[in-house]
Amino acid sequence: MPPELNDMVIDYLHDDFDSLKNCSLTCRAWLPACRMHLFRRMTCKKSPLHAITKFIHCSPHLGPYVKELRV
Repeated sequence: MPPELNDMVIDYLHDDFDSLKNCSLTCRAWLPACRMHLFRRMTCKKSPLHAITKFIHCSPHLGPYVKELRV
């Protein structure tokens, strides 16, 4: 399939996290677009500083995908 169609499918699923997780496992080409939607918004309810620090320490490659942080 052309990459544009892949992006359209993944963008359609922007708020269905279970489907995005499954799509991210489909193939490597789908992974960046899925991560963009999965990690776009981070919400920390308890101990926000600890959660953010742990996230950045354990997965530094995911940091650029976070666009909104809710504390």
